[in-house]
Amino acid sequence: MKKLSRTLVNLGGAVGLSFLLCSCSMNFTAPADNGINLSHHDKDWQSHLHQIEKMGAYQASGQIGILTPKNRYSSAFQWHYQNPLDSQLHLSAFLNMASIDVMMTKEGLVIIDDKGVKHTHQEAENLLYRLMGAPISLAQLAQWLKGIPPQHTSYKVGENHLLKQFTYPTLNGAWKVDYLTYHQDIAVPMPEDILLTNGTTRLKIRIKQWQWENK
Repeated sequence: MKKLSRTLVNLGGAVGLSFLLCSCSMNFTAPADNGINLSHHDKDWQSHLHQIEKMGAYQASGQIGILTPKNRYSSAFQWHYQNPLDSQLHLSAFLNMASIDVMMTKEGLVIIDDKGVKHTHQEAENLLYRLMGAPISLAQLAQWLKGIPPQHTSYKVGENHLLKQFTYPTLNGAWKVDYLTYHQDIAVPMPEDILLTNGTTRLKIRIKQWQWENK
């Protein structure tokens, strides 16, 4: 693996258990749409999309919060991505577990809980579905985190020339994904706050730190 670039943004703040205790600070409401959308052929958007598609291995860390009619909780996360068959999502203080690791490998999806128990294949997929409230694959998450819309889906480009929103259909209704804020003070603007909504389930992802390499 090539050496990753220096940390490009670190906005500070404690991670880990403090996220669990401060989950109430996460806003699960998207701001009102100002109605300004740019063409998918906008030159600045296409240039940005080309840049983030060229990214190779990358790391992201921050906070993820989940809101359902029955539960509200959050966790610190660390995401390590090498390629579609080599990625890992580490969640700290998640639900009643000290930590959980969700990995995509050549053998398929693997989940290791805080007891060291390994869940593979269909069992892992079912567990991830229960954790997230809807089927989200790590391959999809790898693209969504960077602000790349899925192919053949409806999406909007904001007046900042970055991805603003897209809708992703699933068997249990569509995910609406809103990119609320971006880190603008780094070499390549990268998402900061992302809100995913599917019916009564909402996921808020706050990315505090990015590291990446170019292919």
